[in-house]
Amino acid sequence: PAGVEHGRWAVPVLVDGSRSELTGRLTRVPRPPAWPWLALGALFAVAAAVLLALRRPPLLRPAATLLGWVSAIATVLIASGFAAAATASEGTWVEAANEVVFALVGVAFLVRGSRDTRALAGGALGLFALAVGLKNLPVLLHGVVLSALPADVARTAVAVAVSAGTAATVIGLVV
Repeated sequence: PAGVEHGRWAVPVLVDGSRSELTGRLTRVPRPPAWPWLALGALFAVAAAVLLALRRPPLLRPAATLLGWVSAIATVLIASGFAAAATASEGTWVEAANEVVFALVGVAFLVRGSRDTRALAGGALGLFALAVGLKNLPVLLHGVVLSALPADVARTAVAVAVSAGTAATVIGLVV
């Protein structure tokens, strides 16, 4: 990524009796703008507010289910992106596997459950996505994202997890 160079460094080394040096440079990558993620969050907030203002359960149940699907997809994207990164540790792999399994269990309820069960599963998946998204919120604040996904895709998945997750949780609680 493009950034601002802050300085060069060098460390003298001795390799097989020959003097040499390791060199490098420090580069600061600027943080991304906040407005795209705030705008995305505002869209989900407005949609949820409109649905709640209408107070029509026939609209809220499918909305909770749809938001549950969106939340599950965002959760799986986040988990797989960070687990597949070259910098991922074994702990990251285990955490990602747990997140994917939890999301798939919720998806099973979205697919096989009754209408009310699907709405509640959507709310639960939203709460889970909210937790996963908040845990990864620093990707919205830093210039470098340690994910196998492109930085903007990883950031969008986190913003969707937080935004859709919040909307699904609120609507799921109302249902």
